[in-house]
Amino acid sequence: FKGHIGAPVTACAAGIQAIGDAARIIRADEADIAVCGGTEACMNTVSLGGFAAARSLSTSFNHRPDQASRPFDMSRDGFVMGEGAGILVIEELSHALARGAEPLAEVVGYGTTADAHHVTSGPEDGDGARRAMEIAIAQAGISPREI
Repeated sequence: FKGHIGAPVTACAAGIQAIGDAARIIRADEADIAVCGGTEACMNTVSLGGFAAARSLSTSFNHRPDQASRPFDMSRDGFVMGEGAGILVIEELSHALARGAEPLAEVVGYGTTADAHHVTSGPEDGDGARRAMEIAIAQAGISPREI
């Protein structure tokens, strides 16, 4: 466990930012393998109170909490706070094959942008998300139709 180290501070995007950073380091031949990901443990009265004051939390499903978390649903009305972690080991393809590993996936493109719009929501025109996807597609060397 020697080499690059990083701790992205990009709120709810920090874990995927760490994965993108690790993939970029591997693509630049600065490392063969990386442990990357993120964790979040923010369940406290200050965080909960802040998001409640910002009216960002789901409230329409209090009687059905198992149905409240629906980030991509048309009937969503906010988000549900939670805690968790996710860690990946990613490596350069030839490194994985040399040790007899069977690759499960390949990071072929990654894009990130800053919206500078609002603390809990992006602009309605989706410009930041569009730009991030265009960067990832360009890195991958594919067209949107190939996704």
